[in-house]
Amino acid sequence: MDIIFKNVSYTYQVGSPFETTALDDVSLEINGGQVTAIIGHTGSGKSTLLRHLNALSIPTAGELKIGDLVITPKSKEKEVSALRKNIGVVFQFPEAQLFEQTVEKDIMFGPKNFGVSVEEAKKIAREVILAVGLDESYLEKSPFDLSGGEKRRVAIAGVLAMEPKLLVLDEPTAGLDPRGQREVMEMFMRLHKEKGIGIIMVTHNMDDVANYADTVVAMSQARVLFHDETINLIEREEELRTHSLELPFTLKFYKELKEMGMPIYEPRLSIEGLAREIKGVVENG
Repeated sequence: MDIIFKNVSYTYQVGSPFETTALDDVSLEINGGQVTAIIGHTGSGKSTLLRHLNALSIPTAGELKIGDLVITPKSKEKEVSALRKNIGVVFQFPEAQLFEQTVEKDIMFGPKNFGVSVEEAKKIAREVILAVGLDESYLEKSPFDLSGGEKRRVAIAGVLAMEPKLLVLDEPTAGLDPRGQREVMEMFMRLHKEKGIGIIMVTHNMDDVANYADTVVAMSQARVLFHDETINLIEREEELRTHSLELPFTLKFYKELKEMGMPIYEPRLSIEGLAREIKGVVENG
């Protein structure tokens, strides 16, 4: 499910003294089969861009095409509501949205709301609880008795229960310790590879960008700075720094090694890849 922004603008509180342009003439094409990271400092337009992806916000100018659906300023709620079944949004701290008495009921809520039978919703709940790395015994537990990491997995299971074609993640590792961050991101990557679900993630974590994203959209002052392959960030260091952004650790370290004279020819995004490159240089003298 590809996404095309064509001269999209969005303004909050139009006509009031507090009128603010959050997106300004944004044109952008996102491959729905990839993992795309959206980066930028606070107020750059990232969150507003994200809200357009499942029509929580409608453009005030321009056109947005998601799959076969075209969204314009004239689009009505009933015309875009079906989009929310195909695009699952995992908001920052999604565990705060849990509300049912049991994990099973919480996961079933979305499918039932879209007309799925109770029996089918129960089946879906059993499938997605396993997909997020928890066993079926969790279905009978209260979500409020779970650990923070378990709550987040249950909240994600509720999004997966809608069988989305695309996942939109808003700071997916926020508030988690390093182990929890790694486990959650590896879970998303497994879903991406095994189920073919595209992923768009808004993040401040540049190491997550390096480890998981195929491409990067950088934003500043409501506009798109660039959309490029992640490996090419090393060529955009000055541009990143100008907009209060920085390189991921691996690319920064690679650059420092090059400046020291180490003959490393290819930048690497992963720690493992960089370590192999260094080992090869050392072994070959």
